[in-house]
Amino acid sequence: GNTKIYNDYLGHGTHVSGIIAAIDNKGVVGVAPKSKLLILKVIDKHGRGRLNNLINAIKYAMEWVGPRGEKVNVINMSLGGSEANEELHKVIKQARAKGIVLVAAAGNEGDGDINSIEISYPGFYKEVIQVGSISENQTPSKFSNSNVNIDFVGPGENILSTHLNNDYVELTGTSMASPFVAGAVALILKIINSPEPRLNPVYVYDYLLKHALPLENFSINQVGNGFLQLK
Repeated sequence: GNTKIYNDYLGHGTHVSGIIAAIDNKGVVGVAPKSKLLILKVIDKHGRGRLNNLINAIKYAMEWVGPRGEKVNVINMSLGGSEANEELHKVIKQARAKGIVLVAAAGNEGDGDINSIEISYPGFYKEVIQVGSISENQTPSKFSNSNVNIDFVGPGENILSTHLNNDYVELTGTSMASPFVAGAVALILKIINSPEPRLNPVYVYDYLLKHALPLENFSINQVGNGFLQLK
């Protein structure tokens, strides 16, 4: 494909990016407005993506060096599929070993039943921080996948963010919850400022774990370690 074209035809990527990094405008401000984004397109205008695209994007992000020597230190993946894939898992392990924090949406195949399991990759992989969605009342979203590897939950219902044509719209899904965590990770990395970037994923996870708000009324298959908090 043409690597120069990264247009967003659906608005999904623009919305997710705004949750991470929108600069305050009309009251919408991202979690980490000063962060810089490297946008890699893996999903086509029909909302479909191939695993190969995702694998190549992670490899690209791992190797990428910006004009001032910047490196990618957190990857948000508001996407997923039901098939496990060895090649994808391998590249995710490599990225994490390099010190990149990987965050992904848990998926929207949930049915609200805590006893049924819904699995989406790459979120389900242990090396990835898998983020489920909760409502404004801090209850698990019915659509949010439940499984044993959910790490944290973030806001995922009626989230206002940037969209196509300089517009702002509300969208719902674990795709919205994931960038709240990815944006938080960007801020945490600033605080940690570790001399050993390879250990960033461990330090970050530890920070998220210490500060998360436990949602004790719900199954850990739905809420994992709780609701993302920064302090």
